[in-house]
Amino acid sequence: MKKGLLLQIACMLIASAGFAQTATSLTVQDTRNTNPLPETFQKTVRYDFKRTDDIGVPGALSYSGLMTLSQWEDASGGKVHQMNFNDRGVYYRGGYMGATSWEGWKRLVMEDENGNVLLNSATAGNVGIGISSPLTKVHIVNQAQLSNSMGALMIGLNTTTANLRFGYNTGYTWIQSHNGAPLYINEIGNNTIFNVTSGSVGIGTRTPDPNYKLSVNGNIRAKEIKVESGWADFVFEPDYKLRSLSEVEMFIKLNKHLPEIPSAKEVENNGIAVGEMNAKLLQKIEELTLYLIEMKKENEELKSLKNEVEQLKMLVKELSESKHK
Repeated sequence: MKKGLLLQIACMLIASAGFAQTATSLTVQDTRNTNPLPETFQKTVRYDFKRTDDIGVPGALSYSGLMTLSQWEDASGGKVHQMNFNDRGVYYRGGYMGATSWEGWKRLVMEDENGNVLLNSATAGNVGIGISSPLTKVHIVNQAQLSNSMGALMIGLNTTTANLRFGYNTGYTWIQSHNGAPLYINEIGNNTIFNVTSGSVGIGTRTPDPNYKLSVNGNIRAKEIKVESGWADFVFEPDYKLRSLSEVEMFIKLNKHLPEIPSAKEVENNGIAVGEMNAKLLQKIEELTLYLIEMKKENEELKSLKNEVEQLKMLVKELSESKHK
């Protein structure tokens, strides 16, 4: 559109010059320090040399060109229009005759040679890139790219308040919250994932336990879970104090659960550590193995004693029979 506007202006100036062969030509007026109201201009086309700060237009340099188009002598004919040309681009503002001020300056749309929108500043203060009617403060159609050694996009007020950052570095990308703010990844109203500053992650909960890295409010399904913790092979050490079965029996009668194993009430209140509980259960299995080995030894001793008794019976029988002969 920028090129289109410039073309229209050029055509208008050429036409004006053509019709002005018998009239005064359009010249540039040096009114650099003034900013007259719309009612100053009636049925006129003019071009002025202006200081950008005096007319309130954004610009890279102090000076600019200002074109004014007024098609009628009062507000019934519509607004008075002005376009400013400076090294920052082309800006537009309008105002009705009788108004106490001009409307704010708006930067005009920029297009490529094919008419595709490159950049547009809409009347609501929204900026569009690749779109002619931006719906938000910055509205980008198609892709955007950050290009440097460590690019980042920050969403938030500033570095001293909570904000969200997206970025990349060589070999990895990252998403992070800042200044102690929690990070949510969820649907609106659904606590899918919640992260707190301690490094704990919650799934299905806003209050993950800070003593654990992962808190899940719901069921977990997995093909495999690997737990790395201590194991119970100490049971087979020579100095391990294995309770007697009578001691175990007494403990069960008093406590209603096995030694070193939490009660049902404890599990209900505190849950269990999977790795620790697996080690405890293995400990009980290993203790059972030791009990079975001991029972086997006792059974073998009983068998040996039984054989000895049988042999003694046979001997007594033989002696008794020989005595009666």
